[in-house]
Amino acid sequence: SATRSVGIKVFRESCASGCEIVDGDASGCFAGENKTAIGDVLTLCLDAEDADVDLTGIESAMVNAADYSSAIVVFAEGGSAGTDNFVTTTSVASGQVTLETLLIPAYYDALGGGAGGSLEVSGTVLLSYVASSGRRLGRELQDGNQVQDASPFSLSIPV
Repeated sequence: SATRSVGIKVFRESCASGCEIVDGDASGCFAGENKTAIGDVLTLCLDAEDADVDLTGIESAMVNAADYSSAIVVFAEGGSAGTDNFVTTTSVASGQVTLETLLIPAYYDALGGGAGGSLEVSGTVLLSYVASSGRRLGRELQDGNQVQDASPFSLSIPV
C-alpha cells in the first residue's frame, strides 16, 4: 500500500523545457504541427510533484489505441523496474524518468488509419522518499533506509 499519495508531472520531451501535460490531457502539447505520426518516437519525462520524492524507474507501462494494447514496459515484479520492450527505452536521471517509445503502425491501424482518436498511455512509476533539510524525517529515513513506493500515471495523446 502507498505510504502517501504522490502526484506525477508528465512533460513532452524534457522535464526542464518540455510542454507540461496537465491532468492527463496532452492535446495542448500535441496540437497542429506538433501532432504525432507513425514512426515518431514519443518522449515523455516524468517527475514527482513533491520535492522530497525521487522517481527511480517504471514498474509497468501500456499504450492503448482503441482495441489494441501494447505493454511497452513489461511488469516484472512488484517494486522493481519492468523490462522495456524492443521499441522502448527508459532512463533515470536527477530523480526523473524518461520514457521513449516508437509509435508503431499498429496504433494508427487500430484508430482507423490515424483518422482521429487518441493513444492512452498509462503505467506505474517507482519512487523513493528522500531527506530534505529542515524537516523531521520518518523513522525509516532516519535509520538510513530508503522508503520505496509507486504511483500511477496516465495521459491521452491525440493522433
